[in-house]
Amino acid sequence: MVAGRGPSRDGRRALNLLNLDLERSHPVVLQLDGAPAGGKALACWLTADRVDANNEPDNPRTPEPEVALHEEQLAGFGPDYRLTLPAHSMCVLQWELLS
Repeated sequence: MVAGRGPSRDGRRALNLLNLDLERSHPVVLQLDGAPAGGKALACWLTADRVDANNEPDNPRTPEPEVALHEEQLAGFGPDYRLTLPAHSMCVLQWELLS
């Protein structure tokens, strides 16, 4: 599943990528219009080992967070960029367009 947002007033774009497959990772090739500034993007990943994982304080399985959020700076980001979405994960990509 993919959801996108066109350029905002400050020239930024965002794309949400969801892998709804509970068992398998899936490769993705992005077809982008316009060149990202500096070939860079920010990827924010939301992942967990279990599909029913949560970070609620009253979680009966563990008091520790089960869902992880991590950010990654992507270099070489542009048309035909390739990445792999882990099983049952979400990735939000953010970048600026060349002006």
